[in-house]
Amino acid sequence: MQEKNKILVCGQKNILLPNTSVGKYYEVFFERENIDKMQIYGLIEIGLTFDQNELSIKGTPTKSGEFKLTIKYSDNNKPLLEKDLILTINPDPKSLWKNIPSNKLDKYWKEDTQSCHIINSDRQLIAASQRGRSHAHQGTFRDDHFKIELHNDFFLIAVADGAGSAKFARKGAEIMCNETIAKMKNYLDDTKTEELIKIATDFYNTNDPDKQKIISYFLFIIFQNAISHSLKLLQNEAINENAVLKDYATTLLLIIYKKIADFYFFATYSVGDGAIAILLNDNEIKILNDQDTGEFAGQTRFITMREMTEDKNIYQRIKFECIKNFVSLFAMTDGITDPKFETENNLLKPEKWNNLWNELIPILKQPDTKPETELLEWLNFWSKGNHDDRTLAIIY
Repeated sequence: MQEKNKILVCGQKNILLPNTSVGKYYEVFFERENIDKMQIYGLIEIGLTFDQNELSIKGTPTKSGEFKLTIKYSDNNKPLLEKDLILTINPDPKSLWKNIPSNKLDKYWKEDTQSCHIINSDRQLIAASQRGRSHAHQGTFRDDHFKIELHNDFFLIAVADGAGSAKFARKGAEIMCNETIAKMKNYLDDTKTEELIKIATDFYNTNDPDKQKIISYFLFIIFQNAISHSLKLLQNEAINENAVLKDYATTLLLIIYKKIADFYFFATYSVGDGAIAILLNDNEIKILNDQDTGEFAGQTRFITMREMTEDKNIYQRIKFECIKNFVSLFAMTDGITDPKFETENNLLKPEKWNNLWNELIPILKQPDTKPETELLEWLNFWSKGNHDDRTLAIIY
């Protein structure tokens, strides 16, 4: 009986080798019985080698196609025999994807990638957004967007994922990020930031439920004003284009961060299926938003939906934390959560976030490099079946 994973040569006419793919390590062995000499020709050209001692083909193929190799061998010291070996090497799936630039003449054109890096008095904030392979393959636009700012030593973050079904989603995401952050900056003047610092400190020191309510209402005013302002601009944009607000549908994640005295303050607001989380240590996380996922894959809610503008809805979506210490904060679109976490339940597992952080540390903390450029390149990671836009913001 032929041993598993070993190719029988004697008695075969032409030999079909197991298929493989470009870039994937390949290794097959030949049955030794009755063979005293063997050589295979045509391997070097396709990135493979023949091991005479093991009677094996090894290596990582560099070319795709169907290749006819020649095997010469001696059977029980008889004269050399010659046969054909047929090896099919499939293309690397990555090589099949095109990268067609988006149309710069389009009214709503924007860069296919986006990245930024900011440093404040205690931490760094980095963000990057990469057009998905599915969009690049067709030459369409990046629907994701982000905006990050340093204002009065506060980090302000907005991350948005434009709806794939909305024809102007890319502009909706851009307007909601840019204009919401601009309005938040305008509201958080010196007096308001001092007020926020004071009430956050009071709550941290007392854990008083009444002070918690004060903070929640303060944050409600900030987020509600910013969101209403941006949606009004988006509505005007729709009218000017003879479109409807739904054509600009987008998710939205908002974050306010500052180190205050001996603790860290985080406030968030979110609509959609993105994720916001704080990695506290190797074994503990805090999720700072509730994902709006539907019964079926790809279902979510958008900031442009009428019910999202209701005061009660906005108020319920606000979260804040006062934390003694933390490792990193993440805000991301589902282009990251889908391949890295796979299920909503996995978002609750600290080990998943820790794995992500450990994967990113060498990129973010590599000396003499631009971490935003490195992060943008990292967003090109390969994940079968996951080719959406990817946007990630990190405080570390």
